[in-house]
Amino acid sequence: MGTGNDYTDAINLAGRIVKLPGMVPEGGARNVARRDGMGTMMLDAAVTIGKMPDHYFQAVGSGT
Repeated sequence: MGTGNDYTDAINLAGRIVKLPGMVPEGGARNVARRDGMGTMMLDAAVTIGKMPDHYFQAVGSGT
């Protein structure tokens, strides 16, 4: 059951946290390694099934 918060609230909270001393933002989808990681999953799916998937669902907060 939700508490009334959404993904934008999580992004804003993370932005406040990384302003604390000693904290460093990891970059999310702007992080080249993360972007490549997401692409690798799609490439592996295409190779495995022999074509590009008709649909792809990325979970919010899945690590990217």
